[in-house]
Amino acid sequence: SMISNRYARANNIYMGNEFDCNIPSSYIIYLDMNNLYGGAMQSYLPTKQFRWSQNLDLSVEYIQSLSDEADEGMILEVDLEYPAELHELHNDLPVAPEQMKVQFNMLSPYSQRAAAPLNVSNNYNVSKLIPNLNDKCRYILHYRNLKLYLNLGLKMTKIHKILLFKQEPWLRAYINFNTNMRKNATNSFDKDFWKLMNNAVFGKSMENVRNRLNV
Repeated sequence: SMISNRYARANNIYMGNEFDCNIPSSYIIYLDMNNLYGGAMQSYLPTKQFRWSQNLDLSVEYIQSLSDEADEGMILEVDLEYPAELHELHNDLPVAPEQMKVQFNMLSPYSQRAAAPLNVSNNYNVSKLIPNLNDKCRYILHYRNLKLYLNLGLKMTKIHKILLFKQEPWLRAYINFNTNMRKNATNSFDKDFWKLMNNAVFGKSMENVRNRLNV
């Protein structure tokens, strides 16, 4: 994810003569996670016994109490309310992004004014993954994401469906092996090779094969 602003100015003791002790300290930082895909694939992942739950009456407290390493996981379809008091706090990077087409009336007044002299079309037919502060209807997500959103202040107003499954860290040993091999590599080729051994599996796990044909 990337949060972009036009201008940012830090103010802290490491800035020498530019530090202003009369205003609060602030910092500009760049964060990057090593082995991002590998880290995700070490988690507990679905394995078997996929089934629809007949019990849709789950409390927020129950969902928040679920362990990330439970033997059973779930994917839910829910309605979420994004409280107005969170909008300013979450404005730079809203949670629960949606695949959607942005219509002209959804643009800010500034964007609408800027579009006219540039002859930007009012018809937007391409869907984009867009973070936004709108309420969510029939939003599908993993229970670990739902736990995060609830902890950040979103409200769950309804559960439509729950898909249950058994889960375990079945890729962890493979990922750790590749990670250790990359750590001990002595040249750039080996480092890239063992990195790709993790990343390629992540990509294969996300392929959409529904429209493929068996020839």
